Amino acid sequence: MDIWNVRNQALAALDTDLKQEKELLDEGFLLLEQCIELLCSYTDDDDQDKATFIAYCCAALVKARRLALSSYSLCLDGLAFEAGALMRTLIEGWQTLIFFRLDPQRIKLAVDEKMPTAGEIAQKIDDENHNEIKDALWELRKHYNQFSSHFSLQLEALMSISIIFDADMLRTNMRTLFTIIGQILCESALCISVFGSISYSLGERIDAFRENGFSLFATQEDSEQ
Repeated sequence: MDIWNVRNQALAALDTDLKQEKELLDEGFLLLEQCIELLCSYTDDDDQDKATFIAYCCAALVKARRLALSSYSLCLDGLAFEAGALMRTLIEGWQTLIFFRLDPQRIKLAVDEKMPTAGEIAQKIDDENHNEIKDALWELRKHYNQFSSHFSLQLEALMSISIIFDADMLRTNMRTLFTIIGQILCESALCISVFGSISYSLGERIDAFRENGFSLFATQEDSEQ
């Protein structure tokens, strides 16, 4: 048995049928890295409050990028349910950045290791963009909690014996990942703006990434109907 058979098929698809999606996500990960580098450039600031805020936002973004990459990697192996466990935590990372940005003094909770639970953080967030998709996030988190984040033998969580490559499923998972990365990039820019500034070119690239992704996946959905 070739344990990398599904991944090899996925990688082949990324070079052909899913090339546009691959290039889009490549750009998303590159933009995350550039936001991290920009945050790092502010961590040596003489203003201790500013430096602490930036340092914790940077740490959250580093972890978010690794979770996104890990989830992507599992999807390439055909392990979408397993990737869901990481996606749930990735959403929590995005919400944590919003939590900090709305009130920078909340960084003290992280410093003192007294952070609220993920559910409490979600309830405390009063942000227009977040509130617009709050219900969808709740349903997604509920699904992940029930079937992905914990070992489950419920019917919906049971897998076939064989792991197979499914291009449509991979595309769907890439769309979900794009959506979360886009939200995190926007929030990263807002966090940077609390004490610093983001270059016009980087801001333009983040906007272009989101617009290109919405256009790409909307076009695919229209063609499938």
